Amino acid sequence: MSDDSGLPGHGVVVEAAPAWDDIALDALLAADVPGLQPVLDRQGRRVALAAWPEGCRRLADDVPFAQLAPMAIVDALPVEAAAAVRARLTAGAWVVTPAGEWMLALDELLTR
Repeated sequence: MSDDSGLPGHGVVVEAAPAWDDIALDALLAADVPGLQPVLDRQGRRVALAAWPEGCRRLADDVPFAQLAPMAIVDALPVEAAAAVRARLTAGAWVVTPAGEWMLALDELLTR
């Protein structure tokens, strides 16, 4: 990560896609919901997220995630954020940790 971003020198830095409106973006990044990729820092639409630990895996694009993933994570989000996440949700937005925990990959969702 380059030093000119102004964000911490660790993690994954992404910029929210223009399709994210400010209200939904603010709601998502402020949400205190277990199962979201942790937000380390934010400057406007640029967000530093925790990197995925070794051994994590994303679901393949053809996995029927709606039947497998804990959609309660999405349901627990603020209404504005939940609607925006549902509109962008794909199998690749789900990560399974080495401990078997399911998490939403903000590094994937924010770029859509």
